[in-house]
Amino acid sequence: MRDLTGQTFFKQRFGHIAERLARRAPGESAIGLFAQELAKDRRFLIGNALGFALFALAGYAWVWLALWLLPMMTWLMLVSRIRNIAEHALIAQNEADPLRQARTTHAHLIERVLIAPYWVNYHAEHHLFTQLPCWQLAAAHRALRAQGATERMETQPGYVQLLRLAAAR
Repeated sequence: MRDLTGQTFFKQRFGHIAERLARRAPGESAIGLFAQELAKDRRFLIGNALGFALFALAGYAWVWLALWLLPMMTWLMLVSRIRNIAEHALIAQNEADPLRQARTTHAHLIERVLIAPYWVNYHAEHHLFTQLPCWQLAAAHRALRAQGATERMETQPGYVQLLRLAAAR
């Protein structure tokens, strides 16, 4: 719910400001600290302000808000959390076997569209072959399977099953 309500976005993007203000020394200017911390996000703020301005000038400010800012604040946060769980949660730390350092999740069509575009579900293959273009990760998985290497890999049949497994632990 924190992801879908935008709380995660604000904490990740601007949480450092609240933390820094809470740690300020007596007599230290809150406004000065706020401006100083906000300046750390200037590229993000300027880029998004320019994007919004362009859409607003064209008469479509609502498009930028509805199709860029809102999804970035909500859906992106949720999908990022799901991917992080899928890729690395419940994986042994400092695993010596490179085939077991990350997980591959066999995504169904809807999962590929909504959660795992660009073949990000082949995360173990990405770790094994870091220079391989994303569109070749599925072929890398097939090649590993043909060699019998996928038997040693950490794989899951889909994101729903994986989240159930993670919630049970």
